[in-house]
Amino acid sequence: MSETMLMSATGQQDVLELFVNKVRVKGIHKNHQFDIFLRDISAILFVHATGVIPGSIEFFFSGAGLLEHKFNHITFSTEQQPQFDKIREAIENMIIEGD
Repeated sequence: MSETMLMSATGQQDVLELFVNKVRVKGIHKNHQFDIFLRDISAILFVHATGVIPGSIEFFFSGAGLLEHKFNHITFSTEQQPQFDKIREAIENMIIEGD
């Protein structure tokens, strides 16, 4: 069965992809991929980028340990922030609609 990606946002080292029921973090330079189901996300921490300090989006979910933390935190520049604003809003809306 093929998955349909709804949108994506490319950060400094990772790509965040949104699907109907999950988000996927994929490494740009390293070969890793980590899925987080929307129903498992308990909080999203979004930090806006400034000219000097990168922004970030981080997902908190049940059962997350140290290994998962490495893959659920994505950094982005001020130029990349608009695409992360859009995908964060879409994720939040999908979580609310799913409740």
